[in-house]
Amino acid sequence: MGFYETFMNPKVRWVTFFCVMILNFVAYYQDPLRYSLSKKCIGLPCKWFDYIAGMGTFTMDVLTLLGLWYTIPFSDSMTNIWFIPIIIFGYAIISEITIWSDIYKEKCEVSSKTNETVCDFDPPPSGIWSRKKRLILYSTILILDIIIFAQFYIYAGNINLAHKTILHKFFIERFGGFYEGNMIQFFVSWVGILGILFDIIAWKIVYGFHACKYSLPNSWNF
Repeated sequence: MGFYETFMNPKVRWVTFFCVMILNFVAYYQDPLRYSLSKKCIGLPCKWFDYIAGMGTFTMDVLTLLGLWYTIPFSDSMTNIWFIPIIIFGYAIISEITIWSDIYKEKCEVSSKTNETVCDFDPPPSGIWSRKKRLILYSTILILDIIIFAQFYIYAGNINLAHKTILHKFFIERFGGFYEGNMIQFFVSWVGILGILFDIIAWKIVYGFHACKYSLPNSWNF
């Protein structure tokens, strides 16, 4: 089996997807922003911004799951609603992690003896990875999402370029075409582009993470 056959093999595509979905849960758990109520996340408390982002990421994973299931199902004997418990469980996990995430805040006071600002050394919660490990995690997710996007793009087939309008050329007839019986691939592929953009933004946030920016203890900068 050559590279192309392996790359487009249905089993490989499903394994790649489930790896990304699991890693996205790990990334959400590892995100220190969910411990902060600082309004440094586009004007929202970071904890709830993180929650919205986590729910949005999982929603895109769900759309990818549906796109795979309705194009290359891994079983002919399973009911078409087998994934509903997984969807409910996924949203519940993200909500549970958020609800039980304590709020941390840097605590500083001016010393009466030295007149210097002294801050408490409050370590991050047990299990939180270093920034270097989080960067590796987010880089892996980005690479896998690009692979999934490429798989959908190739699977969608050739593009009908009979229409010459800009709308058809750059949107309607991309990814197999909206009117060519490829609506699922078409929709999921465009969502995949959005997911890659979100991955890049998340990677940049981790790369430029400074605890004090989000009112978290400086000891979290490790």
